[in-house]
Amino acid sequence: NGFETGNSAQTNNTGDNYVAWNFRAAPGFFDVVKYTATGSTQEYAHNLGSVPGFMIVKSLVEEVDWAVYHKDLGASQYLTLNSTVAAESANPAWVNEPTDNEFTVGGAYTTGGYAGKEYIAYLFADTPGLIKCGSYTGTGSASPNVVSTGFEPQWVMLKRTNEPDLGGNWVIMDAARTNDSKLKANTSEAESTGYSSDFEFTNDGFTLTT
Repeated sequence: NGFETGNSAQTNNTGDNYVAWNFRAAPGFFDVVKYTATGSTQEYAHNLGSVPGFMIVKSLVEEVDWAVYHKDLGASQYLTLNSTVAAESANPAWVNEPTDNEFTVGGAYTTGGYAGKEYIAYLFADTPGLIKCGSYTGTGSASPNVVSTGFEPQWVMLKRTNEPDLGGNWVIMDAARTNDSKLKANTSEAESTGYSSDFEFTNDGFTLTT
């Protein structure tokens, strides 16, 4: 009914604080798929029972980037979880849009280019009232930018999809910590604090100011 840590400094260093996010593999919410790549375009089955809204893929044996799919960018574009770069389209990561029972990867090394090598894929659904994958346009204003998810979220990941020179970090906020604490998925930095005026969870989503 949970997990145990060893004595690694990455998970259990004496006196350090940690946060863990646990996603239940269940239809309409989340699924994990491990597959063996073919080196070219290939479809793989999943058990979400709905069309994925967000997917993260990583090679288990090669030192390549984490490839990310988002429904609002489509299969012609991809993001990189370990980088601040904007959405890109030159790399054939996805080829086709995912369906309610399979997803397609291309010949990009990040998703399927290493024939015979194993990859792991994390698939998130987009189910009303349960999990939301969406997008919004920044206002650059101190006036609140209200983003609705249709429920009170416990975990939010944000990423700028254009203009990476302005700082396109993958910012993670969660209800286990305070509204002013940010973690960045693309770095090994500790959390940064002092952003209470920037972000706030609401019972229908979250609000952003600057």
